Amino acid sequence: MQKTLILLAVFFSIAACAQQPQPQQRKPLPVVKPSTIPLPAAIYNTLHDSCTQLDIVFITGKGGSMSLEGRNVKFFTSFVSTKAVPKRTNAQQDGTIMWQIDGRAYLMGNLYLNSDSSGYVQFNKNDKEYINALTPDGAGFLKTHGK
Repeated sequence: MQKTLILLAVFFSIAACAQQPQPQQRKPLPVVKPSTIPLPAAIYNTLHDSCTQLDIVFITGKGGSMSLEGRNVKFFTSFVSTKAVPKRTNAQQDGTIMWQIDGRAYLMGNLYLNSDSSGYVQFNKNDKEYINALTPDGAGFLKTHGK
């Protein structure tokens, strides 16, 4: 009889614990995409001040390419803003740009031109993505030469 009472007490205590509300499990936090950031100042300054050649290959429209050297590289690099812009989803790449220092590739970027007078260059350096806006003059220049 005593064993039966002990078994009933254990049964009821287990049943009482099972009926208590369980603590709610935490929902995982949503994954937040990092905001777009422009090239770090040191890399941008190297593009502007130290690069000696620049090659642009257009892959839309008629295609074509353009090569710049010397002071023209510095002038063209001023078309790339120091400000970041959001990356367009499902955007079609319009070209590729490669900056060089004495014939060696320093940095490559993918060129995207919008239907208005804007655009951006997407860079990948050290496994990080940087997106720099084109100035209105730069986007206009590239649109007229890339057609």
